Amino acid sequence: MSPKSRIRKKRQDRGRRVSRQRRAESEIGGRYTAPVSNLRFRPPWHKGVGGVLIVAGVAIFVICEANTFRIHEHGGHIWYIVGIGVAACSTWWFGLFDPAK
Repeated sequence: MSPKSRIRKKRQDRGRRVSRQRRAESEIGGRYTAPVSNLRFRPPWHKGVGGVLIVAGVAIFVICEANTFRIHEHGGHIWYIVGIGVAACSTWWFGLFDPAK
């Protein structure tokens, strides 16, 4: 076989491969699935509840710090921990503990 005929065969094979690839890509196009995002989706009302819990937790903490309503007479400094706990509960509503996809 002459060197020229080898080159022609390679070019012809390459052309066939490309056409098979294009055909395969066009067939896959109808079955394409978008990649899944790593971001967690939470409905808006979950975000609202989380926001309310953060505000309530911070409010309890500040009320205890300022001793408003003489809160220290009703449990002492435990209200600091309650405020932090309420604010920390909001992390669940924002999706912090959802499994990664």
